[in-house]
Amino acid sequence: MKKTIVLIATYNGQKYLTNQLDSIRQQEIQPDYVLLRDDGSTDLTVELIKNYIEKYQLLNWTIAQNEANIGWQKNFRQLLIDALSLEADYIFFSDQDDEWALDKIKNQLDFMENHSKCQLLSGDIEIKNIGEGDYHKLPFQFVDGNKIASKFPASIEYFTYRLGWTFAIKRQLAEKTIEFWKADYFIAHDVIFSCLSSLLGVGYNLNRSVGYHVVHGENASVKPSITISSNKAQHVRHLLKEVQFYELLNQILSKDENRYSVEVQKKLKFCKKRYELARENKVFPVFLQILQEGRMYSGIKSKLRDVIFAFKK
Repeated sequence: MKKTIVLIATYNGQKYLTNQLDSIRQQEIQPDYVLLRDDGSTDLTVELIKNYIEKYQLLNWTIAQNEANIGWQKNFRQLLIDALSLEADYIFFSDQDDEWALDKIKNQLDFMENHSKCQLLSGDIEIKNIGEGDYHKLPFQFVDGNKIASKFPASIEYFTYRLGWTFAIKRQLAEKTIEFWKADYFIAHDVIFSCLSSLLGVGYNLNRSVGYHVVHGENASVKPSITISSNKAQHVRHLLKEVQFYELLNQILSKDENRYSVEVQKKLKFCKKRYELARENKVFPVFLQILQEGRMYSGIKSKLRDVIFAFKK
């Protein structure tokens, strides 16, 4: 039987964590390991987890604590490293505030075991709104969404087809990625694996609900990473994140001699220039890049954002 690991990154999650832990503990097919890593919570999250593990005698569940807060993106990277130190074939990502369907592991494992080309399997979700949060993002609609599963269309854009907590990935995809995933990168794991698997032709979506996305207004996935009211430093940091993203993609695809590597290299060159112009507060060159390389932008909003932030200091 293939071995499975569930990875849970936590930070100040005591209000919503118990329901998620319950949904994992009660899975029809139990995971072989559950690895939790806390990122410096200031509430009772760690105590809650330790008490939960002791209460249910969960000998294959462990909780590690970061010495300092490193951010949820880097926390998931560290969890992935933790997972690869163990013998496991499938890795499941989990957020701290969502609730899995009790057959999530079973259904995803069944599909991946019977479809050898699939190295990443996401799933559809249902929304449970329990607070003032509002989930605006419409999920990507697959043209063959009436089938059991849909293959990810190849895309080099910085976005994810589904939320990361729905992902199950094979060990080989994790190993391929972690080799080039630098410790100082602050890119999201779901965007990395969604895009990479689409370009490798190994990403699929299970067209059925795998759980509830609990919206409460404090979710990291609900809050936009950058808005018009953000300051210039936040804009520059966001552009640096895209540079890191394409650096990682470029190294993986180049090693694989993937047919999309040239396209990714062009995008990386564009993003580096965009980042440098923003960092150096060069207004006219920003307009020039928009005019000369407009097709490289992901959309009109990206162009408008560059124009607005060009005048911010």
